[in-house]
Amino acid sequence: MRVALIWLLAVGCVEVEQDVPSEAWSDEIMGGRGTSTYIAVFVVDDRAAASDLRSAIAEQTARSFALLRDVPNDPAEWRPVDWQVIVALPSRQGSARFVGPNQVPALAQIWDDGPPDVEATVAAAVADELASLTAGDDAPFRPLETISDLSALLTGARPPVDDRESAFSSSLVNVKSSLVHVVLAASTDDDSPLPVDDYGLSEIERFKPLYSVVASVPGADQTACFGDTSTAPTTRIEAWMLSMEKVTFNLPCASWDFAKDGLFSIPQIDRLTGAMCTSQPIAESPDGEPACRVLAYLGDPDAPCDPARGWRDPLENGAPAVDPWGDLRRVCEVQPLEGADLAACQTSTPCEGCGSGWCRYKAGSEVSSELDEFCDVGGYPSRLRFVGGAHAGARAFFRVMCELEPLD
Repeated sequence: MRVALIWLLAVGCVEVEQDVPSEAWSDEIMGGRGTSTYIAVFVVDDRAAASDLRSAIAEQTARSFALLRDVPNDPAEWRPVDWQVIVALPSRQGSARFVGPNQVPALAQIWDDGPPDVEATVAAAVADELASLTAGDDAPFRPLETISDLSALLTGARPPVDDRESAFSSSLVNVKSSLVHVVLAASTDDDSPLPVDDYGLSEIERFKPLYSVVASVPGADQTACFGDTSTAPTTRIEAWMLSMEKVTFNLPCASWDFAKDGLFSIPQIDRLTGAMCTSQPIAESPDGEPACRVLAYLGDPDAPCDPARGWRDPLENGAPAVDPWGDLRRVCEVQPLEGADLAACQTSTPCEGCGSGWCRYKAGSEVSSELDEFCDVGGYPSRLRFVGGAHAGARAFFRVMCELEPLD
């Protein structure tokens, strides 16, 4: 039988037809840990009079990056982070207004098992850049022009103007499927010369960057922080944010008090552990092994299948494959755990000392009580668990194929 499967990725979803016996198999595609690149853009008042505002943003940045590790999840999973940071200077013109990882390497942190202080390293780099801003108080303050111009450069809507800008843009990776967090902090309203509607945020054909904006500007209605849009905007920044229907954002506030939960949206994590439900129980062998196979599709077609992740070349084909969007990807098989690692994965929530791979944890176990999620009526939890980085990888997704017990 030919059925439509949903392939999920950070950039959206698409239906792809596959030959799968719909009554006997489950075939799921889910995002891996670290599938998206998160780009944080700090557009902060760079004039001398705004030094206190920059200090406040630096403090919020340190706390916000620290919060990113506090997303509840399986303690046995790696927690990859894929962040790039841009500091944009709204009182400068030309290519000098953008500072990125090519100039300050600490502004890029792309890793799969980073040290616990890596967020502090990024926050410190942002704080140093903000503290070094020295524009005169009489300089034109153009945050809307700056943001719009940056989005045009990132998406390819305009080319780099010089070698400096070329080096800046080439230092950023995977922009086409990024979530772009814009932090706009102003001590006065915007002075950009054109009407507000002329400062849109550029998109990319096929792949659209998602923008999330938080802003602070004096004179903004504080009730807007809580979603009240009944009051007409009193500033250009407010009007700009309200004019962008396709942009997800927090409305502008008069202060940064609203950001107690962090400047950035917590990255949505598609996790396989406990989150997949099937229409029938997963079939098992006489030895109790689940009848499942897991493939990893890596964003880099030249990447090796890392055995430290529990990955190997698929037995039938070790060559890269084309995904539903026409992109070439490396395909690896994710191996199930064995022996002591398997027993720990099935019964121990911390799974200390486990190798990398996957298991199906036991119903009624300590792991089950911690990780099980409810399924709709008639659904069965998969109880599949991925540990030690087996489900980690920037811009990767995973295909999980399981044979199901036959219907009565």
